[in-house]
This record gives sequence, structure tokens and C-alpha cells, in this order.
Amino acid sequence: MTIQKKHKSMVYLTEGTYKNMPTRIRENLDLELVRILTYNESLLMDGFSVKTFMTYHDALEPCGYRFTEGGNSLVYMTDTGYFPQAGFDLIRNADIYIIEANHSPDLLLDSDRPWLLKKRILDDQGHLSNEDSAFLIANVMGEKTKKIVLAHLSDECNTETDALNTYKEVFLKQGISPNDYDLICAKQDYPIEEIKI
Repeated sequence: MTIQKKHKSMVYLTEGTYKNMPTRIRENLDLELVRILTYNESLLMDGFSVKTFMTYHDALEPCGYRFTEGGNSLVYMTDTGYFPQAGFDLIRNADIYIIEANHSPDLLLDSDRPWLLKKRILDDQGHLSNEDSAFLIANVMGEKTKKIVLAHLSDECNTETDALNTYKEVFLKQGISPNDYDLICAKQDYPIEEIKI
């Protein structure tokens, strides 16, 4: 809302996300600068396209995005408890993946978080663990894939070392050399370096 007012920026979101916003935010949006997205819709924007796809989280109509320009693509997906095989073609063989690797189940279960929160995170409508994230990427990446950015790491229930080591272990089990890919972790409190495709 503040960014839209200051910069007259467009806001893109699904209808479910729009309807689930707090009333004070929704009522202060400039509706002329709001665009409702539907799943699997390709939107052309300034020379590149954005395709939305369904993710699985305890929210109304969450989604991930595939950005494509000139044959290169980036897939962005966080806040999902799993991703079905039926959707693999939507995210297959991107140049770059920004993918959730939220937690280590052992660290989560050993944490002081309430049991209901732990259950929510582990659920199919929760968050991807390091291992689930790695198996997903191992099944969708292809010959174009160069960089994998692990995102949405929990401060309390994950570490960069654990996330990266889990990815390397899963890749090796799948017959994939982790050294062939640039694996990095995104930070919660400051931006990563610029990525160029």
C-alpha cells in the first residue's frame, strides 16, 4: 500500500490473496493499479513474461512465478509444503531457481516452538524442508540450470550449512554433481549479489 502510493506501482496478486488481505490495506489500494492474476496465466511485461502457478500453503491462492525473457527463465517459489509431479513441467529446466529450503526437520522438532506450529510447518500446506526442496529441484532442473538460490531459511530451525549440505547429499544420491551448480543461500536481512542470466 505504501509503495503503491509513493511510486504509483502496479500490484499483481491472485483474487484469493486480494480478498484475504486486511481490510485496511485492501480498501486503501488504488484499484486502477491492481491486476488480479489467475493460475497458469502468462502476463507480458516490458519485454518479459511472467507465468503464475499454484503453490501449496495455508493461505488463499498462493502462487509461484516463472519469469522468461529471450529463452532464459527464473523460477521463484517459496511458501509451499510440497509441489506435485503434475506441475513439474511448469518449473522444469529454468536457468535459475529461487526455491524455499525452510527447515531441517530435526532442528524444527527439537525447537521450542509449539507442537501445532511444528505440525503446520511440516504439513503439505506448510513449508519445504531442505531435503524436500533438494529432491524437487533434482527432478526439475535441466541442462540450462546454472544457479539455485535457497530462500526462506528459518533462523531458528535451519542453518546455511545444513541447507547446502543437504542439497549436496541429495544431489549425490541422485547421481548429480553439486559442483556443477552455483548453490547459494539468500539472506533474510540483506540482499544477495545481483544475478545475471
